Amino acid sequence: MFSTNLLVDLFFPLIDSNFLHQVLIWNTKSFDFVKSTEGHSLLITDIGFCPNSSVFATSSFDKTVKIWDYTKAANSQMTFTGHTQEVMSLDFHPKSGHILCSCDTNNEIRFWNLVTLTCSHRLKGATKQVRFQPPNGKLLAAAGGRNINIIDVESHRLVHCLQGHDENILSICWDPSGQYLASVSENSARLWTIEPNMKCVKELKASGNMFRSCTFHPGYSFLLVIGAYKVLFFSIADARTLEAIGE
Repeated sequence: MFSTNLLVDLFFPLIDSNFLHQVLIWNTKSFDFVKSTEGHSLLITDIGFCPNSSVFATSSFDKTVKIWDYTKAANSQMTFTGHTQEVMSLDFHPKSGHILCSCDTNNEIRFWNLVTLTCSHRLKGATKQVRFQPPNGKLLAAAGGRNINIIDVESHRLVHCLQGHDENILSICWDPSGQYLASVSENSARLWTIEPNMKCVKELKASGNMFRSCTFHPGYSFLLVIGAYKVLFFSIADARTLEAIGE
């Protein structure tokens, strides 16, 4: 989410839930912000920056994907329509920044082209989250239910289905090298290797901690951060939990 000292976030005042539909552009040095005058008509579900660009995108329960430029934050630059249900997630291709992927609760994945302003391809395979494999975007991880579909981006072919969670997956993320994929459900976190064989190499049980999200640290690529009641730091280098922070 970070780009040129700016952070895109959702505004969440307790007094007016309408701001859940708008976007704030925060400057992480000065802590000043600009609020969009335009927004989605329903809750925003995901935000992602185009690599090395001022462009970012938002998805929403209103079944649309909006494209923004943080140098012109007041209004979105374009809106993609076509999803028939709530759009839950999006991600920019790490190399081809004009390619954007999104998924909805109807299990549909759409590939959008920011040059032609069209949907270039549709397929089934994700209801929760989509994430391109870094650094080249060869694969797409697509989470839905208890499974993660691994899709070849060029051919749009399903190459593998990762199974093992016994509850619905809430979050997935790649490590910066693209060699590992992490996934979390409420009761467990799993670490998967992609090459040479796609398999689970480590599972962490929540033990009442209620896992919600995961991300790899941008500066320490071996460090997986799991969001929960207590935030966990897990080292994939030696397969151990380093610290838990929280009440």
